[in-house]
Amino acid sequence: MFPILKILLVEDAPLDAKLLQRALNASNIGELRHSSVKTLAETLEKLKEEHFDAIVLDLNLPDSKGLNSVLQIREKAPSLPIIVLSGEDDRQLAFDAVKAGAQDFLVKGQPSNESICRAIHYAVERRRFEELTFEHFKKVALLDQLQEFMAALTHDLKGPLAGTRRLLEMLVLERMGSLSDEQESALLMLKENNDQLLLMIQCLIDMYQFQTDTQRLELKDADIVNLISDSVKTFAPNASERGIQLITELSSSDAPISIDLISMRRLMHNLLENALKFTEKEGRIVIRTHTNNNHLIIEVEDNGCGIPEEVQEYLFQRFKHGHQGKHFPPGSGLGLYLCKKIVDLHAGDIECVSKVGKGSTFRVTLPLNQKSDKTAPSEASPNI
Repeated sequence: MFPILKILLVEDAPLDAKLLQRALNASNIGELRHSSVKTLAETLEKLKEEHFDAIVLDLNLPDSKGLNSVLQIREKAPSLPIIVLSGEDDRQLAFDAVKAGAQDFLVKGQPSNESICRAIHYAVERRRFEELTFEHFKKVALLDQLQEFMAALTHDLKGPLAGTRRLLEMLVLERMGSLSDEQESALLMLKENNDQLLLMIQCLIDMYQFQTDTQRLELKDADIVNLISDSVKTFAPNASERGIQLITELSSSDAPISIDLISMRRLMHNLLENALKFTEKEGRIVIRTHTNNNHLIIEVEDNGCGIPEEVQEYLFQRFKHGHQGKHFPPGSGLGLYLCKKIVDLHAGDIECVSKVGKGSTFRVTLPLNQKSDKTAPSEASPNI
């Protein structure tokens, strides 16, 4: 279904004007409503008064000759498609007209009525496509600028927060004087909130690096069991404070695996942090590994609140998390998204099996002897 178009005909020769009007009236590819003027001055005045979808322009007018008409119309109506009509079959003139901003160049007496109408429709659609493309690239450029700003902002915020973290640790350890129970409790709360902000900022930095491919994976043969053990030790004090058991069932294996150590630490950090977040006091988290069909399997299982099926559908998407409340503490919605990115870069797979009220198991499958030249963030995550 073709749209109804409003066309301005600019032609001072009565016979040519009548032929043009007849061609538009006979259109069988959509209705072309038209108005006619004879001079450039009338054209510019008409464009002030009314909106037109396209203009059919004769280059030989009483008050304007050649490409001057195209240039003046383009100045007054930059987005208006112009179809030039000329009595001369001049290829150079046609090229110059299009270069000046015309959408098409037709020679009087040569095109059929249908060709004229088709040229008008094509000119309008080309202009619309150009405008959509231009708007798209404007939005992309704006998003790039916003992304660069956010990357700089998060990087600048991380420094002061890391300094605050070290100061709070010194205060909690009473290296700057003894504390009352009330003061210690308040400082521990401040430290926990500060650590959460640091974690969210690090997630934003990692996300930016993943999206911009700013670093390359540095795959090395590594003892992943030892890496997992170190990650578990990092979270042991937090788990102990809440009465949560951290149980490891790590199978020792000589099977070689190549991993990016920094990215893999981030993966384990996010999985353990997520498990602790959703496990109630006196709960249990099991971290296990085993091999199966030339793959290493890593599982982080908790007996926490579980994840509803409708939430599981978008669990690994960016900025997606459950509704905040009793079962869903506030977060950035980036932790599991980054886990998926890290696993993908290692040519692996990650999945979640969960039941509400029973708990969740996150299972990572990584191929043994993995080689890759893909990219991953290189900045180490804070041990929070």
